[in-house]
Amino acid sequence: MLLDAPRVKEGIKQFFALHIDLRPDAVASAALRLIVAGLEKARKQIWPVLEAEGQNIFVIGDGGYLSNVAKLGNNFLIVAMLEALSEVLILVEKYGIEPKQFLEIVNTLFASSVYQNYGNIIAERKFKPAGFKMNLGLKVVELMLSAADQVSASLPLANLAKDHYSEGIFKGWESLDWAALIKCIEAISLQEEGLSLNR
Repeated sequence: MLLDAPRVKEGIKQFFALHIDLRPDAVASAALRLIVAGLEKARKQIWPVLEAEGQNIFVIGDGGYLSNVAKLGNNFLIVAMLEALSEVLILVEKYGIEPKQFLEIVNTLFASSVYQNYGNIIAERKFKPAGFKMNLGLKVVELMLSAADQVSASLPLANLAKDHYSEGIFKGWESLDWAALIKCIEAISLQEEGLSLNR
């Protein structure tokens, strides 16, 4: 459950929340993306540290819980990308297009390290070692659905991703990278065809 603003004001004089992009390359180059939320007084006290460590600092409000919401949103966008990219790669490969070749097209449309890195992981099926495990991917989706439920928001794609990740964990793939979502989709597809996944 997300921490709400009234609860913070009642029990804590100063509340500050910070989410950090912990990619190793970003940490090494002090190019962190920092999502900051909390009362202005608390932000000012730690601002010099933030400026020294972060290349991009986003202040999104006084409520510390807002940082949690923004981080969840970022993580779920990655899940949505993994879902869409997995489905597309399955389709183009069935038509005889090499996944790596198709990714060259994708990377000209979406100039993003997220697409490039995860696209390669999916195309090459290098799901070990996991940068972010599948069971954590399911947790991201469940947290997103919980947050949506609190404000009566509908997230159809989140429910779809939850079903796919749940299938993967049922098959014992929880320690694979969350980009192995493509295996989950393939498994469900093959089950519908009455086959077993031997890939």
